[in-house]
Amino acid sequence: MSDDELTSDEAEPTAGSKKSQKSVRRDFNPMPFYFRTAIIILFCYFVFYAFGYQLLIMFMLLIEVNLLRRTWEILSSYSYGFARKAAYFNAGQSIVYFIILAINGFAITQSGVPLILPEIGGLTLICPLLIAAALFGTTNILQMYVPDMK
Repeated sequence: MSDDELTSDEAEPTAGSKKSQKSVRRDFNPMPFYFRTAIIILFCYFVFYAFGYQLLIMFMLLIEVNLLRRTWEILSSYSYGFARKAAYFNAGQSIVYFIILAINGFAITQSGVPLILPEIGGLTLICPLLIAAALFGTTNILQMYVPDMK
């Protein structure tokens, strides 16, 4: 049977299948989000090298709040399983990486040695990249799917 042919279930829409006929995905171009994410990452490393960990942590806190607001928007307006799980995953990993950045950043500033996983060199400097990637994923979820809950 080809994709063009309709089965008897698809030929007669019922109240239950009306939701399944509605498109859940949007066409979107991720290139603007790649560009914005690259700018955020470059800005984060500029802030770090110009001003140090304190200002980087404050800037990343703004990004974290933005990410959590977008996650709340996804959880309150989308019922799709993948979108909700991806939003939870992105929020969870960004919180973990922000905590690592904050604790290690302050520890490095005070004593020169990170407290969390000091054997992984550069972990603290990779955290802004990972937080920006989580923001990228959350933004893509908002642009890919059509909200279905009120």
